[in-house]
Amino acid sequence: MNRPRLSLAILALALTPACQVSNFQVTPSRTWTGLEGNVAATDLDAEGSLRGSTIDDLGVGRRQSNERIGLQWDGDGASWELFGHALDSRGTGVLADDLNLEGVELRFDEGDVQTDLHLGLYGLRWTKPIAQDGNLRISAGASLLVAELDLDLDQVVLDADTGEPTGEEKSTGKSAVMPFPLPTLDLLYDHESFDFNMSLSGLWVWVDEGNGHIVDVDFHLAFPMFDDVGELVLGFQGLEMELDSSSGSERARLDVTFSGPYLGLQFGF
Repeated sequence: MNRPRLSLAILALALTPACQVSNFQVTPSRTWTGLEGNVAATDLDAEGSLRGSTIDDLGVGRRQSNERIGLQWDGDGASWELFGHALDSRGTGVLADDLNLEGVELRFDEGDVQTDLHLGLYGLRWTKPIAQDGNLRISAGASLLVAELDLDLDQVVLDADTGEPTGEEKSTGKSAVMPFPLPTLDLLYDHESFDFNMSLSGLWVWVDEGNGHIVDVDFHLAFPMFDDVGELVLGFQGLEMELDSSSGSERARLDVTFSGPYLGLQFGF
């Protein structure tokens, strides 16, 4: 278990004794997640606009199948959810423009780039009902979303005239763990044959070094299975994250959408 997921699990366990827990549910799922967007970085002194290489250019845009886990419980009139899933993708691609990252410059005309990308999303959500109309319940609260990014880029430099390897290799990358406290709105429709739940979280981000926004949408249908075995869950999650920052001598931009459907089975205790 990596650090963000472990930290959230410890936080959840620490909060649990403070309230009377009921309706505890576990939802293991299989997701089919894809990435879209671009990444760019350059010197602050570089002339011209900052042009990024798309995720597809870098060879890591294909849809991946991975595991997702969710834990839900109620306590003191509020609902809690702990969730997490991650994507790991490797590929070979090309740069649309020169990339200057962590003091290393990768040139678009010096050969293909091998890309290794890890993106994890882990969160803790707290909501409390604020309105109800028949079977429709509206809740509001807050989420702590942790985005874990690890990007590694490697390039075997080719001779511009012959196209043969020069023997020089360049490696660079970026790692970050970014926590985002987000306001959250939940809609739950409790039908006799199924439940529909939608969660929306989002925030504009302003910091000293840059700005951007993050939007997280998650909705699913839950259908009861045979003899109280559990509920079949069909859902979709989409997260859009756009950050433009300047630090040291570099300006960097990350604009990615992390989205895809998931299928799981929900068990109650």
